[in-house]
Amino acid sequence: PETPARRSETIRMFATGLGATLPAVSGTDGLPPVGVDAMVRAEIIVGVNNAGTPLIAKRLSPDLIGVYIVDFQIPANTPQSNNIVLSLAANAIDGSPTQFSGGSRIPIQ
Repeated sequence: PETPARRSETIRMFATGLGATLPAVSGTDGLPPVGVDAMVRAEIIVGVNNAGTPLIAKRLSPDLIGVYIVDFQIPANTPQSNNIVLSLAANAIDGSPTQFSGGSRIPIQ
């Protein structure tokens, strides 16, 4: 609550389990080559206040093994509250069922 997101602001969410990237990342360290963005191949859907929101980028972290970074924009019409629903869903490229994150909350100013 001390550092809320602001409406229309682009913020970042960290996630795991988003699957394959392009270019593919493999090897013992599981990190993309330096200077290369390994983009998530799955369709990613971010929800703020129980509605979809603009996705900016979806990529594998360059320095955190197994962690993905999802950048998205807080909609301008999001209510101001310390208890706004935040969710993430992924539609894998192999056609498997949509995977949903657990419930989460975010403060919005």
